Amino acid sequence: MKWAPWLIGLLGLAVVGYGLWMQRMHPPRVIGMGTIVVSNPKNGQRITLRTRTVEGSGFTKTEVELPGGTWLDCARGDCAETVRAEHFEMFDTLRDQRP
Repeated sequence: MKWAPWLIGLLGLAVVGYGLWMQRMHPPRVIGMGTIVVSNPKNGQRITLRTRTVEGSGFTKTEVELPGGTWLDCARGDCAETVRAEHFEMFDTLRDQRP
């Protein structure tokens, strides 16, 4: 029982090491680009955002680019819904910036 913390720590280091090795052997690369149109359900305002499909470390994910240049992972599978759920304040900011 006194070796349990050491074994758990060693197992944790092995998992982290394997993840770092996979990332080094399979670096992320963009395999596709596209666009989506996101509309605000409150007032119907629409914006067009770029999307990209990234492959790396043995998996594929889709990301959407916010107006500031930040890429956001579409974890829910639907990029438009992710933008509406996570960054609903973006619509208010864009409305305020228009002339």
